[in-house]
Amino acid sequence: MRSAGLSDAADVRAAGRLLAILTLLNCLAWFGLSVLAFNPPLDVVEMLMWGRDPAWGYAKHPPLVPVLADLAYRAAGGAWGVHLLSQVFGAAAVWGVWSVARCVLPAREALLAGALTLAAPCVTDFSAEFNNNVGLVAAWSVSCAAYFHAMRTGRVGWWLLLGAAMGAGVLCKYTALMLAAPLGVHLLATLRGRAALATAGPWAAVLVAGVIVAPHAAWLVEHGWAPIHYASERARGVPGLAGRMLFAGELAAMAAAMSAVALVALLPRLRREADGWVPTSAVERPDDRGLVVWMWIGPIVLHAVVCLALGWRMRFAWTVPLALLAAPALMLLIRRDPIADGAMRRWAWAVAGAAWLGQAAVQALTGTSLASPDGRMGREQLPAGDLALRARELTGGGEYGWVVGPWWVSASVALHLEGRPRVYDPVYLENAAPAIAARMAAEDRALVRRIAAEGAMVIWPAAGQPGMLHGPHVGAIVVEGSPPTEVSRRWPGVRVLGAVEAAPWVLRWWPGQGALPPVRLWVGVVNPGSEVGGPWRSDGGDGSGAGIDRNGGGATLGSLGR
Repeated sequence: MRSAGLSDAADVRAAGRLLAILTLLNCLAWFGLSVLAFNPPLDVVEMLMWGRDPAWGYAKHPPLVPVLADLAYRAAGGAWGVHLLSQVFGAAAVWGVWSVARCVLPAREALLAGALTLAAPCVTDFSAEFNNNVGLVAAWSVSCAAYFHAMRTGRVGWWLLLGAAMGAGVLCKYTALMLAAPLGVHLLATLRGRAALATAGPWAAVLVAGVIVAPHAAWLVEHGWAPIHYASERARGVPGLAGRMLFAGELAAMAAAMSAVALVALLPRLRREADGWVPTSAVERPDDRGLVVWMWIGPIVLHAVVCLALGWRMRFAWTVPLALLAAPALMLLIRRDPIADGAMRRWAWAVAGAAWLGQAAVQALTGTSLASPDGRMGREQLPAGDLALRARELTGGGEYGWVVGPWWVSASVALHLEGRPRVYDPVYLENAAPAIAARMAAEDRALVRRIAAEGAMVIWPAAGQPGMLHGPHVGAIVVEGSPPTEVSRRWPGVRVLGAVEAAPWVLRWWPGQGALPPVRLWVGVVNPGSEVGGPWRSDGGDGSGAGIDRNGGGATLGSLGR
C-alpha cells in the first residue's frame, strides 16, 4: 500500500485539475439556479439593504458580507453579481478542504473528499442565498487550510493567511470563534503547537486578525453590543440540565445532518471493519491526521459544551461549517486500503452525485420559485420590479431617498427604484426586545425626523396578502386604504396615493396548479417637511440609546423588522 504522503505529484495534480473542473461546473450550475429567481432571496435583499450604507457593524450581524454584497451588486449592476460572489465563496471553501485532504490522503481519495464537499449543503443549497453563513463557510475552510499548512511548514505566509481568514470570519459571523478556540487548544496542548508558539508565526496571525476585527470591536462597544443581544435573543437560554442536554443532543443531530453526505458515502467502510481493515498508521504524518480530525470534531464538541453551559439552542444554520472537513476526517478514521476499495469509492461517488442532484432538483423546483406546488407565492416570486415601476408612476415619477414599510417588501421594491433608496421599517421597534429597543431609541427618533424633513415613499401590503409581506404583527392591523399604525404615528400627514398590483411569475409544473393571485400594495408619501407625530414606543425612551448606524441607519433599523 502506498501511503497518503507518497502519492505521486502527477496524481495530485491530475486530481486537483479534475476537482477544479467539478467545482467550476458546480458554481455555474448553482449560479444559474440562483439567477432564475424572479426576485432575490430574502437574505440577499437583507444584505443589500444593510450594505447600501457601509458601516463597521449592523444590528444583527458583523459588516463584511453586507458590504461585499453591495459592492458586487454595484459592480454587476444587478443581483446576479451577488449570486456570482456567493459561488466564489463556495469555491474557496472547496479549495480549503482539498488543500488539506491532498496532504493526508491518496490523490484519488482526496479528490473524493473534495467531491463529497461539493455535494454538502454548505456549498450547494446554502450558496443559492448569499448571507453571513456563506461568508463564514469560506473563511472557516480557508482558516483550517492555513492553520494546517502553517503547522506543517512553519511558513509565516500561512500564518498571515490564517490571521486574515480568521479576522474575516469574525466579520462574517461570530461563530467563527467556535473554530478559533479549538485551534488555540491545539496550539497549547500539542508539542508541535507549543513549538510554533516560540516562533513569530502565531503572533503574526493574532496581530493580523486583531487589526481586521478592531474597528468592529470598537463599533460593538459604542453601540451597546447590539448584535450580541440579537444573537442571545435568538438562542434563548434553556433552564434546567435536562433541557440543556436535550438541546446539546439536538446540536449533535444537526452536525450529523450537515455531514450526512460524507457519513452515508463512507458507511460501507464501517460495515466491513472486520474484512481487511487497514490501520491509519500507514499515513506518513500521524500528527497531521490527528489535526484534521480535531479541526472537524473540535468545533462540534465546543458547540455542545456551549449548549450545556449556557443553555443556548443552536439553530440549524449556525452549524453550517461543521460539515466542511467531515469527508477527509472520516476517511482517516475509518480508512481501508485504497487499492482494494474500488467498490466503496464507486458507492461514495454515487452518493455524492445523488446528493448533489437532489439538492439541485429541490432548488430548481422550489428555491428558485419556478414552481409553487402548494399554491402560495414564494419570496422569490415577488414581482418587485413591476411593483416599483407602478409605484413610481403613482407618485408622478418622484424620486425619494427613503422607502418606508415592512422591510422585506420595501427593500425588494427599493432595489428597483432610481438610486436604491434607504429602507426604514418602523415595525421593529414596536416589537423589539426591550434590551435592543432601548439602545436604538435615540437613533430611531433622529431617523423619523430626518425622513420627515426629506420625504419618503411609503408602501404596505393590502389586506389578505401573504403573511411574508407583512413582517411581525403587521398583518393584524392592516386597514384598506390607511397606512399602518406604526407609520401614521410617526408621520400623521402621510398622503395615501392608491394601490398598485402585479402578478407573480410562476412556471406551472404540477397538475391542477392554478395561477397565483396578484400582489397588491398600497402606496403613500411622506412629503418633505412633514410634521413628526408621537408618541410611539421608542419615543418614550430616555434618549440614552447609542443608535445603530449614524450614516443612513434606516437600513440597519429596517433590517431588524422581522
